[in-house]
Amino acid sequence: MSGFWFIFVLAIISGFFFGRNPFDVYGVKTSPVFALIDFLGLSHLMKTPEFNATWWYMSLAVVLVLVFPLVFAFTKRFKLIGLFGFAFLYYAGFLGNSEITQYFASAVLGCLLAQRNGFLKTSRRSLSLRHCPRRAYE
Repeated sequence: MSGFWFIFVLAIISGFFFGRNPFDVYGVKTSPVFALIDFLGLSHLMKTPEFNATWWYMSLAVVLVLVFPLVFAFTKRFKLIGLFGFAFLYYAGFLGNSEITQYFASAVLGCLLAQRNGFLKTSRRSLSLRHCPRRAYE
């Protein structure tokens, strides 16, 4: 996060010179609160003004870091049923449709693959296919 904070402060300072005034973005009265929310990377999640709209992924990163221990425990306990449960909730529309929920599914799947050595099994399988005789591919 410290790398983002440095770039954020640099962007705010350069905004004064290039016509992107923080007071115009955040408003005069609510400027410190919205600037702090944006500085913490939560502006996209909280639907507050963003100084740079392309930094939406910072909200995703913060949310994933905060909920990852819960996701890890949930997938460890419920295994594949947890993934299907999340998929059902997502496609039924209970979780909404945002970038955060879209990428959250890959975090759940990543937890499952990490717990069951799925990445190792996949790489071994792909290596074994490379050494098969040519007729196996036809």
